[in-house]
Amino acid sequence: MTLLTFSDKYVVTSSTQVSTTSGSLVDDSEAEQTFTLDSSKTVLVIYKAHVDYGSIVVYKGMQNAINIDGTDYANSWDSGYPSNCPVRNCVFWVGTLTAGSHTIKGRFASNSDGDTVTIDCRVLVIMIFDGDEFQYVDDAAAASTNSGSLVDDSNASVTFTPSGNCKALILYNCSNANGVTEDLRGKKAAVNINGTDYMQAEKSSYYYNYPDSVFIQDTAIIGLKSKIAVISRF
Repeated sequence: MTLLTFSDKYVVTSSTQVSTTSGSLVDDSEAEQTFTLDSSKTVLVIYKAHVDYGSIVVYKGMQNAINIDGTDYANSWDSGYPSNCPVRNCVFWVGTLTAGSHTIKGRFASNSDGDTVTIDCRVLVIMIFDGDEFQYVDDAAAASTNSGSLVDDSNASVTFTPSGNCKALILYNCSNANGVTEDLRGKKAAVNINGTDYMQAEKSSYYYNYPDSVFIQDTAIIGLKSKIAVISRF
């Protein structure tokens, strides 16, 4: 394994409105990038979509994902209440893309099929790295708790030993789909690095069983060949 070093990037931003009434993911036409790699690279993609206050969005909110060469990843859901209140998702993907042409898109859908959802602004960040030392978990298995204190998300845990001194970027997003059991006060989340919780954040959905999405990020300085355990918490 080889530590990552920066190679290139693409940043797509737009405040042009797009909307859909589809309950299945469709393309955000304002968040798309095609590029060509001359060799296999590690690629990190971050997509953030936002509905402004007053724009048309059903109170059950919207879902978002990242499409890599025709396949959707990192599906996430969020809601606001009442209708036309702010909604947002921030999702990410990291993986290896081979030499050749690739197309990456932001995707969105209504959480209530037939009702309108509008994206007002978005950013799509694509970072390209040499090297192959990364960990990525995209798991749709359900996890739940009624604890008011942080517990482990058993579906979002990695342990690794880096090949050298490095700075680790740690991203965690957790979300529940519309209609899944959720308290109206929502959820809180953090990342746990070798036993210590960092970067706690919270998000509510206003009403029972509506979606909410929490995205957090942290960085850590890691010494030479230190064993690191990262466990996401909620």
